[in-house]
Amino acid sequence: MNRNRALRMGVVLVAAAIVVLTLPRCKPIGRLAVKVLDEAPAPVTGALKAQFNGMDENRTQLEVQLVPVLEGQKQLTDLQPIPGEPGHYALLSKPGKAYTTDLAGEPAPFFEVDVVTVSEQGLLGLAFHPNYAVNGRFFTNTIPAGVSPEVTRIAEWVRDDSGVRQVSVVLDVEQPYQNHNAGQLAFGPDGMLYIGLGDGGLRDDPFGHGQDGTTLLGSMLRVDVDNVPEGKSYGVPADNPFVD
Repeated sequence: MNRNRALRMGVVLVAAAIVVLTLPRCKPIGRLAVKVLDEAPAPVTGALKAQFNGMDENRTQLEVQLVPVLEGQKQLTDLQPIPGEPGHYALLSKPGKAYTTDLAGEPAPFFEVDVVTVSEQGLLGLAFHPNYAVNGRFFTNTIPAGVSPEVTRIAEWVRDDSGVRQVSVVLDVEQPYQNHNAGQLAFGPDGMLYIGLGDGGLRDDPFGHGQDGTTLLGSMLRVDVDNVPEGKSYGVPADNPFVD
């Protein structure tokens, strides 16, 4: 073999080996992979100054500082003020545990639910009923464990003198993949429960859910949880433009 050609081939092989060796370590999970961090991120101390990048660098900027108010909690997915309890909040964690806190002391257990935690799954969202201070009702968005095929589950809970318990399943939506499950819930000024659903996952929305009006994935749903017809788990608002 020509010496120069052999030398070039050796350089290519060494470069290829370097590329392979310097790729971030990934741990396969189901159909996806997550990056494994070599070391924990540095702890946050003191206020953080906001950073403005890209086009925002040339726009009018507000002096904003981000001030840590709670530390030590891992994989938080939602934080909601508790109606009727000024200064108290509900904290949700991806593995299925929820806490209450006043941001000053140690968080106290609120409730726990068994969930799948692969990729972007878990305990993802919570919304307190507008009349929670009286009726104790709230709703969660989870990927529950033990359900096949996997689903996004919207469930109703009640908190009263006897404790906290799940009382019904409002809606199950099948999820084809383990990411893009979204998860946020909120009550609107109309008293309806709004449910944000991702396109279902993988990448580039392979099934076109975002542009398909016949699927619930890739949609913002609005349901009535106060006026529920007999035999149903939720009501359809009368002014829903897609009701027919």
